[in-house]
Amino acid sequence: MLKIDKKASSVLFGYLGFNNYGDELLAASCIKKYELESTFQLSRKTSFWGHLKSLMSSKQIIALGGLFQDETSLWSLFYYCFVLKFFKIFGKKVFLVAVGVGPIKSEISRFIVFVCLVGIKNISVRDEYSKKLLASMGIEAEMENDLAWVNKGLITKASPIEKTLICVRNYNDWLLMKERFVFDKFDLFLMQKEFDLAEVIRSETAFGVDVIDAFAFELNDLLYKISSYNKLITSRYHGAILGFLAKTDVKILEVNPKLSSLLNTIAQA
Repeated sequence: MLKIDKKASSVLFGYLGFNNYGDELLAASCIKKYELESTFQLSRKTSFWGHLKSLMSSKQIIALGGLFQDETSLWSLFYYCFVLKFFKIFGKKVFLVAVGVGPIKSEISRFIVFVCLVGIKNISVRDEYSKKLLASMGIEAEMENDLAWVNKGLITKASPIEKTLICVRNYNDWLLMKERFVFDKFDLFLMQKEFDLAEVIRSETAFGVDVIDAFAFELNDLLYKISSYNKLITSRYHGAILGFLAKTDVKILEVNPKLSSLLNTIAQA
């Protein structure tokens, strides 16, 4: 585990403030695990002056989540790397805590990541895939469990219902899920505000489908709700972890390397 000063003013940096439950869970879990006493959350929604204020007042920056990939866009990768380099230039201590790395498809993306991370000593990754990918660029990292695992699992499960809980990121995931898994009645579990996607899926379904919005629950209540389903099928990384914490049967749609790596991590636990 990285040695982070819990008393120092810290900036939490990641895909925060965009109504993504998984990343917001990471921020809360980081504060909990490292007992951080003074934190400010920096995201792409933070203004230029917010960036400057955090630069002046903070002692350390803590990067979280799956920032280092170009699957979303090259611009988002460049932005995250630029901000980390910006803080490093001004002498701030930089930590990458249980981050996910990849997929990285282009050589220019690999170069950007290398330039950003070279010289940073405090790096931990959440899976073997990320560790090997960084090693191929000459960047050393230690292994650390995903921060969401710091939360305790359920002791007592809810009364079971004969339904499957489905958690997808987009319509293509939904199509793949129907091809690869067998399930009957189901409800939808949203970890972002994907209500339009939910309505499309509901319109294709002959029976009633309830929508479970992760943001409508406290964590323990959410785990209790998930535990009532006989199965959770998910294409979301933290959807899978929530399912395991809820002690329900979890099936993962492996649409990218990080999900395959998560399956390997669980199998070896």
